[in-house]
Amino acid sequence: MTINKEWIDWINLNISRGCDKEGIYKILIDEGFDPSDIEKQMGYQPKVDIEDIPIYTSVGFKKEKLNARLFAKIKVFYEENKNNSEVEIVKGFIHTSKDNQPASRLVNLTENLRKEIHMSLKPELEKWANTQLESTAVYGIRIYGKDAVLEEHRDREQTHIVSAIINVDQEVDSDWPLVIDDHHCRKHHMLLSPGEVLFYEGARLKHGRPIPLNGQNYANIFCHFKISIQ
Repeated sequence: MTINKEWIDWINLNISRGCDKEGIYKILIDEGFDPSDIEKQMGYQPKVDIEDIPIYTSVGFKKEKLNARLFAKIKVFYEENKNNSEVEIVKGFIHTSKDNQPASRLVNLTENLRKEIHMSLKPELEKWANTQLESTAVYGIRIYGKDAVLEEHRDREQTHIVSAIINVDQEVDSDWPLVIDDHHCRKHHMLLSPGEVLFYEGARLKHGRPIPLNGQNYANIFCHFKISIQ
C-alpha cells in the first residue's frame, strides 16, 4: 500500500509535534504500509537489539565474484538504462557531505532480472550462512553521486538478515570503502570492483559509507533475504 499525501501530511504533522517516531512507525506498520516506504518517508529506522539476532557466519561478511554471465547481463542493462534513472530521496540516510540534499539515483530493474539475481545468489548465500533463505527484495541499481554519504546503519531484521551488494560500475578518483563491523564490533574497510559481490549479515552488523564519494558515480545492486521458516 502506497503512502499517500494524506498520510505524509499526518507523518510530518506528528513529527513536528515531537511525537515518538517509534510510535508513528508502529502505527504505519499496523496500517499495512511497507517498512522500506515508511523508513524512506520518515528518515527513521526502528531500534533493534542485535543480541536477539542470531549469528550465521564466523566473521559476518565475505567478498566473492558474481557469476560472469549474470554480471555481463547486468552491465548491458545498466549501460542501456542509466540515463533513465530517477532521483532517490532517503531522508537522513543518503545525502551529500555538505548538506542533506539527495545524492543518489535509482535505475529500476526488470522483474526477470530481479528474479535471476535472486536465483543466482540464493544458493551461494545459503551455503555461506548454512541456513535456508527466502528472497525478500532486490532493489534497482542505486547510483551514488559526487560527495555522497551513506549513513552507518543496520538493516531490517524482518527481511534483510542475509544480503549481498553487487558493484555494477564506478567512476571514482579514490577508493570508496564500505565500512562494516564484524561480529566482534571491529570495523573493516571493504573495497569492491565491478563484478564483485559482498555477502553480509546486514541486520546484525552496522555498515555504511561515511567517507564522502570522491568521484562521479558508484553503482550498486542490493539483494536481500530472510530466514526461511520450514
